[in-house]
Amino acid sequence: SSLDDAFFAEMAAISFHRCIYKWGTACSPPRVRSCANSAQTIVAQTHLPCPPPPPRPPMLRNVSDQLEAWQRTEHKLQPSVIGKVLVSIAKTRYADSVLTESQQRYILQQACSEDGEWSAHAVSGACYGLQAWAGLPLNSLQRSVSEKLPKLRQPLSGKQIGMVLYGLRHSGDSPVVRAILAQLADKIAQCPEVLNGQSVGNALYGLQRCVDSTELRAVLAAMAPKIIQCSEPLKGQEIGNALYGLQRCADTAELRAILAAIAPKIIQCSEQLTGQEIGNALYGLQRCADSTELRSILAAIVPKIIQCSEQLKGQEIGNALYGLQRCTDSTELRAVL
Repeated sequence: SSLDDAFFAEMAAISFHRCIYKWGTACSPPRVRSCANSAQTIVAQTHLPCPPPPPRPPMLRNVSDQLEAWQRTEHKLQPSVIGKVLVSIAKTRYADSVLTESQQRYILQQACSEDGEWSAHAVSGACYGLQAWAGLPLNSLQRSVSEKLPKLRQPLSGKQIGMVLYGLRHSGDSPVVRAILAQLADKIAQCPEVLNGQSVGNALYGLQRCVDSTELRAVLAAMAPKIIQCSEPLKGQEIGNALYGLQRCADTAELRAILAAIAPKIIQCSEQLTGQEIGNALYGLQRCADSTELRSILAAIVPKIIQCSEQLKGQEIGNALYGLQRCTDSTELRAVL
């Protein structure tokens, strides 16, 4: 009958609008949301209950709990999420202190996957996370990073350069680390941003276990003009970190260019350096032979030593004097002593 036809037509319309509502609430464009809102109004006018929005996934307390939940459901992680997870693990210091062996295998498998496009943000997070790993897991992550860096379509930002190099601070010399350094030298040169003091300090601090190589020299050569262009004076901790990271660099033209770039930043620093910052800064000069650039660093740091208001501890004094082992007699060295 015509009454039955009208009833079924109305029920079909309600079902259609419900489907539109469910689909629309899961999408972000304003037009789709508007369509979904209209569908909700129509459904409401029929005096039938409106479907509730889909529940959000619960926020778990820490990265270990989150990984456990994902692992149970065999969840495939996106590169952006993997980068964030590796950063979170690094901030807890060491992976094996917060993750079970099963969780470590899970996140390593996800990080080493070739699926998905890795953005600069995701890759920099993965590089930063290297510092939390050791042994074979570290080697696997390093290989994964070295494969993903050349595929980046966008340049690294100044902050990301600092994060990437900082993550290498526990990575000793190896072919894969040299490959990462070679790729980073190009990325640093291509960076369109001016690095701030924290990025400079983090970047050089991450080189502390890198030994002399063509790839390391390329990174130093790329960093020198970035330090000169740095938009602000370095703080005390940034000076200490930057020079401390040079402790294994050979006395080369590239290293001297770094020293020449840092010396004016020390002079411009308005902060008092702590005993630890003075000790770290001088300790990083241990492989530097006498040169004009080294003397400029020593001359710049003398006022900071004089202004230091705290009593230096034994280790800080030992680190400072140990760093002067290759310095020859000069006015600047005598002033430091």
